[in-house]
Amino acid sequence: PDATEACDGIDNDCSGVVDDGAFEDEDGDGVNVCDGDCDELDAATRPGAPEVCDGRDNDCDGALPADELDNDGDTFTICQGDCDPAAADVY
Repeated sequence: PDATEACDGIDNDCSGVVDDGAFEDEDGDGVNVCDGDCDELDAATRPGAPEVCDGRDNDCDGALPADELDNDGDTFTICQGDCDPAAADVY
């Protein structure tokens, strides 16, 4: 009864429901949690989605693109216009 539900077509936690909603597409983007959707409440976030400059992992690959990282700590990223991402005093 306390088992973690897995996307395997089996009622792992004995709840009476197979995969407890993991097959539901709550945001209507055509992809569910079992298919790799990492944010089932945002239709713009799913595997294969284009990355946009918003600081979020839009394509669910587990990483932000390099142009969305603030490596120098000036609170600006390349996609926000930081022309020197290695210098905190240039943005």
